[in-house]
Amino acid sequence: MRRSVDESCSYNPAPTSRARESRVARRCNDKRPNHDAALGKINGYVRQEGDLAETHSTIRHGQRLVWYTERLWRLAAAFTPFEVNVSDISELDRDCWFVGREPTLRRVAEHSARIRDADLSRPIILNADGSLMDGGHRLCKALLLGMKTIKAVQFDVMPEPDEIAGVTDEERRDD
Repeated sequence: MRRSVDESCSYNPAPTSRARESRVARRCNDKRPNHDAALGKINGYVRQEGDLAETHSTIRHGQRLVWYTERLWRLAAAFTPFEVNVSDISELDRDCWFVGREPTLRRVAEHSARIRDADLSRPIILNADGSLMDGGHRLCKALLLGMKTIKAVQFDVMPEPDEIAGVTDEERRDD
């Protein structure tokens, strides 16, 4: 699977506290609402009051493209799951979670808990080019369990992003 060199993934989890929410919003220059009016259950995830939407982003052609994960779930809901080789997912060898932030023990522990609690009955979501859009924690759980394949759904055409943003100087250096 070949992808352009200007592409990177980034996972932005829903904050677990108002203080952390504020830090994430400042760091990301985030203008998204809390979506409290849209509380509910989507594909097994129960939104908690005050949560910011989780996002997936990638850098292409010098711009950061951002998708809200809940929207990806809705768009992919009718897709037929298939098995994909765990080892074929290139994001296993990329920094998709820490991107520019130090991987402190606390951050690693937070992701470890999410990996432990990941629901493997839900498929991962792949973009049209095979890149991971949602399901990094499920993918890691499958890897740790020694699974050879994992359920996936894949877009035929890359969905329009929810946001388009510039990239930081640090991200440009990493291009």
